[in-house]
Amino acid sequence: MASATTEELQQGPLARAFLARLPRKLAHSLAKEPRLEQWLSSLVTRAREPWPNLEIDPVCFVEHVADRLPSLGPVDERLSSLNAGDLLLAFACLRGTQAAVAEVARRLQPGHLKSVRPSSALAASIDDVLQAVSIRVLLPRDAAPPEIIEYSGRGTLDGWLRAVVLHAAIKEQQCAGKVESPGSSLARQLAQADPELAYLKTLYAQDLHHAFFEAVHTLTCRERSLLRLFLVSRVGVTKIARCYHVHRATMSRMLAETRTKLREETKKALGRRLDLDSGEASSLMRLVDSQLDVSIVGALKGSSPGPDATG
Repeated sequence: MASATTEELQQGPLARAFLARLPRKLAHSLAKEPRLEQWLSSLVTRAREPWPNLEIDPVCFVEHVADRLPSLGPVDERLSSLNAGDLLLAFACLRGTQAAVAEVARRLQPGHLKSVRPSSALAASIDDVLQAVSIRVLLPRDAAPPEIIEYSGRGTLDGWLRAVVLHAAIKEQQCAGKVESPGSSLARQLAQADPELAYLKTLYAQDLHHAFFEAVHTLTCRERSLLRLFLVSRVGVTKIARCYHVHRATMSRMLAETRTKLREETKKALGRRLDLDSGEASSLMRLVDSQLDVSIVGALKGSSPGPDATG
């Protein structure tokens, strides 16, 4: 590694440790940032708030953070976006702190990961899966560190644990031949490309369906009419713009905003139904993103236009 620059040597201890772990180009650009030590100190304070009794070396922690720094945006915003408390808990596990290990082990007990709702075929083995995941996540294997090293702090630790558990459960059931392929043509295609995505889609199908229809009911008559004309009747943007006496660019923006609103309302409804935070609901929304327009067509087809359909 290249030797530290004069600017880096003038930084505080947290900033020096942080810069030493970054790619040289990024480290060089940050070396002159006078607020870097303050940003990192604030991050450490924020990380310690939920775990005041966990003893950690702040210098080693910021090195851990540097290795997981998101790649886009101003550095202060990247640091602010991290789930600092969860990242510190994971870091403490890697350092062998027993209180931290016990806390994560508790989170891997049956009943805690409430969004992992196994099918009847999966339920019989979920305790074994949780035990196996606990070992993988918290204990080193041969020369490999515990898998919790992969947690980046970009979502909640509970969300990351849910994903690890579900991945392991599906893999076990597939090996045992207990996961049936869904019957629809679309599901079969999903299963061929991504079996876990197909299984998740099946597992949460009812919740996604109800969340989507809750979201449709939040749209105004005009918003539903716009989507109906564009997606169901296949009317072009230019013709719809003429109906509403607006410019084509304005109509394009209106359609995009309506579609975004529907997606966001679906995400909120899904979060309420499954008690998910925003990040977890966003992750689950990828199950419907590719088919959002198809879902809109299904919801709107056959329903009569609202009174505001033409202006």
